[in-house]
Amino acid sequence: MISRAAIPRAAAIVAVVTVLAVVAGCRRKPEFSLLEPAIHTFGDKDGEPRKIVVVPTLDTPLVKGKSAIWCSSFQAAWNELAKLSGEPLEVENAKAVADRLNRAPEPTADLPEGAWYAAAGMVKEGVIERIRKEMKARFPWYSMPEFKVPSDAIAAAYAFIAAEVKFETAYFDEGEMDFRSSSGAITPVIVFGVREWHHDDRSRKMREQVEVLSYEEGPGGPEFVLDLCRESRPSQILVAKLKLEESLASTVKRVEEISKPQGPIREEDELLVPRMSFLLEHHFRELEGMDKVIRNGSLAGNPILMAWQSIRFELNEGGAKLTSEARIAVGAKAAEQPRRFLLDGPFLVILKKRGAKSPFFVVWVDDVELLLWV
Repeated sequence: MISRAAIPRAAAIVAVVTVLAVVAGCRRKPEFSLLEPAIHTFGDKDGEPRKIVVVPTLDTPLVKGKSAIWCSSFQAAWNELAKLSGEPLEVENAKAVADRLNRAPEPTADLPEGAWYAAAGMVKEGVIERIRKEMKARFPWYSMPEFKVPSDAIAAAYAFIAAEVKFETAYFDEGEMDFRSSSGAITPVIVFGVREWHHDDRSRKMREQVEVLSYEEGPGGPEFVLDLCRESRPSQILVAKLKLEESLASTVKRVEEISKPQGPIREEDELLVPRMSFLLEHHFRELEGMDKVIRNGSLAGNPILMAWQSIRFELNEGGAKLTSEARIAVGAKAAEQPRRFLLDGPFLVILKKRGAKSPFFVVWVDDVELLLWV
């Protein structure tokens, strides 16, 4: 590994801060079974501080100073549940997030063929067993974790995405680079790419496979968009360094607006991309709980008990791999509890002729003085 002291501090060093799209492609057979154990694993413990926000939709407002992650698997599961219920889901005490999910476009239309699975159904009709069976048939290499739902769940929705892209020419492992966060904190990170002093045949192929889509010098350094493998099919990997907008949707839209093919990076150019390897599990707490009751459709009156997503992502010198699961469980309606009509505090008594407009006697009892007491 290159020591930090040996790393140039020239302005040409590139820090890629936003990974915009990672989906299947690059004309090779998927090799997901070769996924290494994630270097970083993030659970979902209540109150656990972390600088990561998992958003249910691309247009969810972002929190400044925090990383943001979105994967369409949860949207796919949500849409399956809506189909099961018969109409877009209205959820008590979660109107804003439910409305965003209902407005979002169907995600499976933008996924490569054979890269996804989604289903929903009633638990008593065997939907869990059906999902397990169909997943094993479609993705035999994937060791699906045990599909646990709350014991009182009556319906479940599930979605899975598996995608990868391999670079035509693997990049160099380029040691370390200092990464400056939005707070100004500087941390050395492991990177891949091609440094400015590499000029052999392999480095030429690396540079030629990159497509520059945008580049502009600015007071805070260059802003740019790159396609890391211009020959990848049917999909691509884009990375960008630019100002974050109010949501991931508006940031992606900005990328689309400024992107125009400009050819490969030049022989003297330098490209350094931080490696990524993480497994993240997240509960969308804003959609979970006995108070998050579905208000419409065939599931009306039933609460959402589970809204969970896992994302496993790896980006390195060879390419990128993604697997993601989403699970939603709907519980049974809350059982009606016996009511207790106890006048054990201040109360009102009214005597009136049945059908009359006004009473002929009224008393507000606020103390035991008017009562028989022991």
